[in-house]
Amino acid sequence: MKNNKLNKILGILTGLAGSVLLVLVGFLVIRGSHLSDIFDFSDFFGRETTPAYTQEPVTVPVDTVPAVTTPPVPTTPAPTEPPEIKYSTRLRVGVKTLEGNFDPFADLSDGDEDLMKLVGINLLTRDRAGKVIRMASEGEYSYYNGTRYLYTGPADISVDYDATANETTYTLKLKDGIFFSDGVKLTVDDLIFNLYVRLQPNFSGSGNLRSYDIVGLKNYYYNNSLAESIEILDEDIAAELENPGEEVSAYIRKIIADTLYAEAQQSREIWSAYAALGYGNSAEEFFYNIYGLDMNYNLLNKSLDEVCQDVTDSYGLNYQLLAEKYAVNANYFDDRINDFTRETLLLRRMNEEGGEPVDYISGIVRIGEYTVKLRIKGQNSDALYELFDMVIAPLHYYGDAMQYDYESHKFGFEKGNYQLPEKAKAAPLGAGPYIFVSYDGQNAYLKKNETYYKQTSDIEYLSLHACPEDMVTRISNDQIDIAVLDGSRDIYESMKAVNSNGELVGDKLYIEEIPDLGYYYIGLNAERIKVGEDPQSEASRFLRTGLLTAISTFKDIAYRDFFGDSVRIIDYPVSPFFGLTPKGSEYETAFSRDMSGNVFYQASDDVITRYNKCIDVVKAYLQAAGYTYNENTGKFTAAPAGASLRYEIMLNGTIQDGHPSYDILAYAKAVLAQLGLTLDIRYVNSSDNMLVYLFQGEADLWCAAWNCVGDPNFNTHYGSSQQTNLYRIQDEALDSLISDYQLLSVSED
Repeated sequence: MKNNKLNKILGILTGLAGSVLLVLVGFLVIRGSHLSDIFDFSDFFGRETTPAYTQEPVTVPVDTVPAVTTPPVPTTPAPTEPPEIKYSTRLRVGVKTLEGNFDPFADLSDGDEDLMKLVGINLLTRDRAGKVIRMASEGEYSYYNGTRYLYTGPADISVDYDATANETTYTLKLKDGIFFSDGVKLTVDDLIFNLYVRLQPNFSGSGNLRSYDIVGLKNYYYNNSLAESIEILDEDIAAELENPGEEVSAYIRKIIADTLYAEAQQSREIWSAYAALGYGNSAEEFFYNIYGLDMNYNLLNKSLDEVCQDVTDSYGLNYQLLAEKYAVNANYFDDRINDFTRETLLLRRMNEEGGEPVDYISGIVRIGEYTVKLRIKGQNSDALYELFDMVIAPLHYYGDAMQYDYESHKFGFEKGNYQLPEKAKAAPLGAGPYIFVSYDGQNAYLKKNETYYKQTSDIEYLSLHACPEDMVTRISNDQIDIAVLDGSRDIYESMKAVNSNGELVGDKLYIEEIPDLGYYYIGLNAERIKVGEDPQSEASRFLRTGLLTAISTFKDIAYRDFFGDSVRIIDYPVSPFFGLTPKGSEYETAFSRDMSGNVFYQASDDVITRYNKCIDVVKAYLQAAGYTYNENTGKFTAAPAGASLRYEIMLNGTIQDGHPSYDILAYAKAVLAQLGLTLDIRYVNSSDNMLVYLFQGEADLWCAAWNCVGDPNFNTHYGSSQQTNLYRIQDEALDSLISDYQLLSVSED
C-alpha cells in the first residue's frame, strides 16, 4: 500500500531492479548535424565525434538568426551504408521534458537541466570514466582503456586530510580569464554566493551539500555559536522518548496520523483487488483489518475518515507498533523520530546555555579573487563529487551585488530569504558554450557563445524540443536531429526498423549505445545464508554457490526476453562505462561451473536443457554444504545447522508492475522446489522499506541497483569494515585488491 518516493541513500536505488549485473544501455541517435563540443559526448564517453548527416535548414524564431543554406541532399546510398557526411550549423535536440524552469538551484526536468548545462559551466571536470580531474585549468592527463587523454576545465581542486584534527580541506582555484556571456568576469565570489544559497536553512533545491559536516555550518544553520559544541547523546534521545515532551509528542502523532491517512486513502483504490483474499468487503474493512487494534471495534455506519481517526487515536504515541504493521519493521520510523528528537534537544540546550548569533560559515574561506577553501569534518571519498558539482550562477545576475561583501559577512542576499530574480526565471545566464535566446513554451532556442573560455562549437544555433511521447517518431521523420533515449525492447525494434538494413547504423539513422553509470543486480547477505556460525566456511560458500547457480543459470535468457537487445549482461559488478575490462578479453560467466570445475551449460542451451543440468549441479553443491538428501523422493529433507530449506528474495515493486527479474526467480524457484527447497518471492512496494531491510540486514536475497557517482565505489560496496557493505562480505584478500585499485585509480601509470 505504501507509495513513497524513491529514497536515494548512498547511491542505492531500489526501484524496479534487474539482474546479477545488468546494464541498461541508452541510445544516442544522431541525424543532420556535426556534433562537436556541445554536450562533450566525445570527451565523456571516450569516442571520436561522429559527424552526422545533411538536413534542410531549420527555422529558429529569433530575429538575430541569419539564414543558412545547406548543400543539396545527396542521393540515398545503398541500404547497408550510411549516407554521405555533411555538416550543418544548426542542431535540433529532442528531450523528454522541457518545462521552462531555469532556476539553477532547483531540481529540474531533464530538458531544463540540459539547457542549464549548455548555458552555464560546471566547476567539476570529469574524465571518460566519470572521475574528477584535479588540475583542470592547465590540463591533466587521465587513462581510459589504456589510452591517455588530456582534459581541461575551469578549476583546479586539491584535497588535504588532517588526521590529527580529523578534517579535510578542499581548495578550489578558478582559472583566470573566464567570463559570463554578458562580459562579466567569473570570480570566487560567484562560487561563494552559490555555496551560501545552497546552505541556507530554508533551502529546498537540488544537491546534497548540507549533508556534509562543513566547519561552522551547524552554527550558521541554527544561528548560534554554541551549536557545534553541544553534543546530544543517544542516551539523551532514549530518555526523551521514554517520556516525550510536547514538541516530540506532537511530531510522533503527526507521523502516525499522516501515515494512516495516506494508507486509508489508498485503501479506497485497491481494496477490491484484495477482497477475495479475505481482507474485507469495503475500504473501511480492508483498512481496519490491516491497522486496527481493537478486534471488537464496530465498523457499522462508519465512514473511512472516521475509522481512520479512531485507529489513529488508538495508537497514541506507539509509533513502533504502527511500524510493525506498516513496514513489518518496528524500527522503520526510528531515524526520522530520533533526528527530530536530537534537534529538539539541541534547541532546548541552546536556549538554556545562550550563545551568540552567527552570520557566516567559518569553513568557507575566501583566499584572493580566484581561490576558496572548504573545510569539512572527517574524511569522505565521495564528498568531492557533491561539494563542487554545480553549474555556477553569476552573483550579479542571480543575486544582489550590492549586498555582497565577504569581509562584512554579506553574501548577495538577505540570510534565509533568497529569492530567484524575475529576470532570471525567464532567461538563464552563465559562462557556458551557449547563450539563451528564447523559450516558446515547448521549445528553447540557443546560440553559440563566442566568448566561451574553451574552443567554441561549430554549431551556431541549437534548439531543444520537448518530445515526451513521440521521440522515436520525430527523429524518424527528421523533425529532430539528436536524442538520448533509454533502452528498451520496443525502442530498439522501432529504431532499427527505420533503417532499411534493420541495424543500428543504416541509411536513415545512426544509433550509438552508451552504457549506464551503474547496473542492476541480485544481492545476497552472507551472514543470513550460511552453515553454522561461520559465513566464510567452505560449507557456507557451497550453500551460497548452489543458490546463486540456480539463479544465474537463466539470467541471460530471462533478461533478453524482457529487454530485447537493449540490455548488456555483465557478470561482475562494474559498469562497462568505467573501462576496467581489458580489451580483447571476456570475463567468465558467473556461477557456470559444477563441483568439479567444469562449465555445465553453454550460451546456446535452451531453458529446458539448462534446467535439467542445473538440477544436478545445485544438488551437488547443497549436499557438499551438509543438506540431507532423500534418494527415494529426490528431495532434500533437512538443512544443516544455521541453514534453511526456505529463503526469501525481495523485489521492489508490485506484482501488477511486472518485474524484470521475475522470470529469473521463477526458474530458480522451480529448480529449488524440485530439490525440496522453497524460494519465496516477496514484493516490497515501498523503496523506503526496501532500504530499511537492506541496511538492517533483514533480507536474505534482493534485487536492487547501484547508481555510481563517478567511481565504481568498490570499497563502499564491498569493504569489510563498511556499514554500506550490504552483502556482509568479510574478505582480507578482497580488501587488499580494493586498496590497490584505489591507489592505481589516481595514478598516471
